[in-house]
Amino acid sequence: MLSTKSLFACTLLIPLLGVAIPAQAQERKQPQTQGQATPRQDQAETAKRTKCFEEANAAAAKVTSSAVGSDAYHECAMREGIRP
Repeated sequence: MLSTKSLFACTLLIPLLGVAIPAQAQERKQPQTQGQATPRQDQAETAKRTKCFEEANAAAAKVTSSAVGSDAYHECAMREGIRP
């Protein structure tokens, strides 16, 4: 059976862990401002992606294969300098 000292240590340790673990998780969740895109950059990237999707849909409509549309999107993404 557990000794009194062990039982006392557990009653103190468990609540402390319950407080410490969520605090560490909260620190990790806060976004870092360094290296984040501005809203204007996000809009520009969204416009580029839209253009690439339109090109891919047009290429896929010409042929019945979805691989052609996927290839067209990847080519456009590389040409525009965005990650596919």
